[in-house]
Amino acid sequence: MARVLLGGVVFLMDLAVSLGRRRTLHRLRRASVGRIASASPCEGARPGVAGISRSVAERAAEMVMTLRGSPSEIELEMCALGYQRCTEDVLRLARMVEEQRARCGILRRLLLELYMIRASAALCRVREAFPESTERINH
Repeated sequence: MARVLLGGVVFLMDLAVSLGRRRTLHRLRRASVGRIASASPCEGARPGVAGISRSVAERAAEMVMTLRGSPSEIELEMCALGYQRCTEDVLRLARMVEEQRARCGILRRLLLELYMIRASAALCRVREAFPESTERINH
């Protein structure tokens, strides 16, 4: 019985991740380097944990694509600003997750952890994509 329940949970999580990936890919096609620094989940209504996590992952993917090419000095600066903004958003996300974790069930806690992991992993990929010569990010 427990295996069936665990299998169902894993299936639902996989389905949610694949749907989120499709949405992210669609948004990435419309993204530009110029929107990295200006994009913020604070615009408009206050987004939830899922919105902040998605926003960080989208901006991070755009930065990684830019950094893996041959970025100009301006693009490096914009990516540095975007990285700083994403870092602030991940810190805010961590506070929100911590606040919500105490008053929710186990499935919601698992989902909150997945949101946190998605945002943190995206931020790590950006940091790894910066060239070694970029001292502002590496120190």
